[in-house]
Amino acid sequence: MAHPLELAEPSVIDEELIRNCITTVEEMSIPEDKKKEMKTETELHDIKALSFSFQNILKIDNLDGLFSLVKLQLDNNIIEKIENISHLTNLEWLDLSFNNIQHIEGLDTLVKLTDLSLFNNHIDKLQNLDTLTELNCLSVGNNSIMDVGGAIQYLRPFRNLKMLNMQGNPCSRDPEYHMRIMAHLHDINYIDYRLVDREKVNQAK
Repeated sequence: MAHPLELAEPSVIDEELIRNCITTVEEMSIPEDKKKEMKTETELHDIKALSFSFQNILKIDNLDGLFSLVKLQLDNNIIEKIENISHLTNLEWLDLSFNNIQHIEGLDTLVKLTDLSLFNNHIDKLQNLDTLTELNCLSVGNNSIMDVGGAIQYLRPFRNLKMLNMQGNPCSRDPEYHMRIMAHLHDINYIDYRLVDREKVNQAK
């Protein structure tokens, strides 16, 4: 079944769209006059946060010069490939959920990332995240990951990872799924949005 947004002509990221999508790093209510001033007066190289949610974007492109960007929301689009963001090296928060992405790639240089969401895509394997050692929260739920053991082995070096969501993947149907993650990823505090029970962790070891 086609993604609802696919029925419309894909949007191209240009300066007009960028300015319309300027937001704040912290979620807060902004007066309309202040919001308008922010969207018209902010220099592109000073933009800290952009929200391209629900913009029918097919290709990530034309984000050159946005070196101050800390937060980037590209959720709920029709993006098929992670590309053209390797220069955004100050990014700490990246949301690519609800797209058509099949492979994790193009993130190697984003070493400041602490929050990454790839929820609800078509990803079948955790890969190409090795340099993202600051990751605190990783959401890869509702994808096509089959091998929970492989995922656990891959994530073991990520000592800063505290929150992991893999719910909705084929591997989460394994009756031992939660127990296996708890037993091997000792730094995780939340699995699938649920607080880890330390007593169960000790039993699982």
